[in-house]
Amino acid sequence: MTSVCLHYKYIGPVLMLGILCGCSLGKSYREIDPEGAEADMRKNNGYYALKSVTPGKAKIVFRSEGMPYDVNFSTSTSSVPCQDFKIIGDVKDSGHGIIYPWIANLTGSASRNRPFIANEAPPGQSIQIRGYGAWIGDVNNGFTRGKCGPLVSRFTPVADHAYLVQFRFVDGGCKQVISDASNPDSPIPLPVEHIQSCSKP
Repeated sequence: MTSVCLHYKYIGPVLMLGILCGCSLGKSYREIDPEGAEADMRKNNGYYALKSVTPGKAKIVFRSEGMPYDVNFSTSTSSVPCQDFKIIGDVKDSGHGIIYPWIANLTGSASRNRPFIANEAPPGQSIQIRGYGAWIGDVNNGFTRGKCGPLVSRFTPVADHAYLVQFRFVDGGCKQVISDASNPDSPIPLPVEHIQSCSKP
């Protein structure tokens, strides 16, 4: 779990001590307490929000995964690509399910970003979803800036369904995955339309 410890070095020296404890003996919290880690992750990743949909409506849960970076989400119901986006808000993966809950909570409080956002969406109407990741890191006593995206996907929600939007940091890059998560235990990735060349927020 060395990589997990390194990923979280950007949140400051005070939190670093706690993270090192969370990664003690080379084990993640999930390895130390699988049931506790699963419960903490579900509490903070929108799992329970996905299980509750207003009849006749559609729900979308937005979250990021893989790195403790800020991710901004926007949506648009315009039929014109890249037009009329409205900001939904910022999320951040604070490590719930990987590091101890109190450390993840402290990390989230320091960033002021939520672990997930849940919104209703009009069913039967196509929606564009834009995700944009950005960060500032401390490397060799200097600052580095990075970004990934914006990534824009379009699909049409169905009434009484719940959808999960995951902005994933993987292999030095990022991707946006949208799934039908009406059953959050078995989300089904959707064949969404990917729109290129939209501007960042």
